[in-house]
Amino acid sequence: MGDRTTIGGGPSAQDRSVEATHDDTDALALETLSADVFRPYEGAAVVLTLLDLVDVEREAPGAHPVEATLIEVTECPESTPSWAKRTGFSLLFAGPQEPRLPQGLYAIHHREIGRIEPMLLVAVQNPNGPFDPQIYYQAILN
Repeated sequence: MGDRTTIGGGPSAQDRSVEATHDDTDALALETLSADVFRPYEGAAVVLTLLDLVDVEREAPGAHPVEATLIEVTECPESTPSWAKRTGFSLLFAGPQEPRLPQGLYAIHHREIGRIEPMLLVAVQNPNGPFDPQIYYQAILN
């Protein structure tokens, strides 16, 4: 197993900390994640890797790791079920025009947070208009 580190910050880091591993064999459990885990890394590089083996076998775009940027973390209390243990949130990523990633299940890897999977990523409308040279992808965690 790789080195472990605690992710979090600020005055209530103990309440929000998540133990993350740098060993690619261990993915963080989705139910342990919150917007607070990702917020300090807005603007940071991540690697998106398609997990859908059918697409990988066809050498679909996204079959190989693609670097993207986490550009926005947004809490979504209005879409959070009353029984949920955390507030739902979304992650917005900006990636290159090519290759355009297909909708699917991805592993998201950040050098400090670790690997998170499976995350359903979908392409979303470009917030900066049609001349922006990037493609935007969103993951929603409820």
